[in-house]
Amino acid sequence: MDGVGVAVRGIGGAMKRTKKSRKAEAADPLAPEPAAVASDDRDDTPRKPGGKPLWLRPVTWVAGIIVAALGVALSNLLVPFFGGFLERATTTGEPVRVDNVRITDLGGNSFAFPDSAQFSGRDLAELNSSPDPAAWLESRGGVRAGALWIQLTVSGNRPDGVRILDLKPAGSCSTPHAGTLFVSPPAGGENAQMVFLHLDNFGASATYRPEGADPMAHEERPYFLDKTISLKKDEQFVLLVMLDSKKSLCSVELDFTVLDAGKTVSQRVSNQGAPFTVTAELSRQAWQQTFLGGVMCTGDFVPATDAWLLDQPGDPCGAPLP
Repeated sequence: MDGVGVAVRGIGGAMKRTKKSRKAEAADPLAPEPAAVASDDRDDTPRKPGGKPLWLRPVTWVAGIIVAALGVALSNLLVPFFGGFLERATTTGEPVRVDNVRITDLGGNSFAFPDSAQFSGRDLAELNSSPDPAAWLESRGGVRAGALWIQLTVSGNRPDGVRILDLKPAGSCSTPHAGTLFVSPPAGGENAQMVFLHLDNFGASATYRPEGADPMAHEERPYFLDKTISLKKDEQFVLLVMLDSKKSLCSVELDFTVLDAGKTVSQRVSNQGAPFTVTAELSRQAWQQTFLGGVMCTGDFVPATDAWLLDQPGDPCGAPLP
């Protein structure tokens, strides 16, 4: 029995030591790892630590290049498409932007008044001392006589561009003024495309004078039958429009026909919110009062002489009124 007890104590002690040794090994990070078990299923493919096998690397590179190229190609195709779509969706306003409307003195600064208007020597003195005689006459109710020249500066207002297909007057005409006439002939010309709207043939499209045509023979052709005005986005174009009448007083706006994204639309242009107005310049003897100025009479307005009124030789410029 003593021997058996000794053996049991020996086994118990060994078990205790084994548990202690296991705990010690677990606690010791420097303990040697168990020997690797030999195997015939080894992968001897050369590789960079943590990377793919070397033979797969060229395939990966080529695939990456192809994907990048496809991405650039798709980007080049889609970015302009969506950019243009967004620009079209956010564009506002009329298809043709009117940048400037200006009445020019290309046809001179002649003005006419109704029968009720009468001018004294004091009025003439005030007019001749004005820094802007045309503005003074307009402020008194004067209307351009004979012809009115309008300089329009327009530009395209669509990303895909627009085309102006026609130009006509929109308004009405009535009996012309026949009271007082102030005549100031033109002093020079301007370099721009000119078109004409003859209001005695109301509703007719704009015409132009072909190069080499005789202006005295009125050799004109429909402008938009021979030409169109194409405008890219923000591209500007300067157009001179002459309105004239030989027998009426006319108040009109300019009615453009514009091709916008395949659709024909009408766009109207006014004189700063008011119509353009011109009256016929009647025969010299039809007026109650007539004054001549500008380049004709050394700048100042003075009464016309009988020689001028009767279209006879002689000095056209009379003495100023007292």
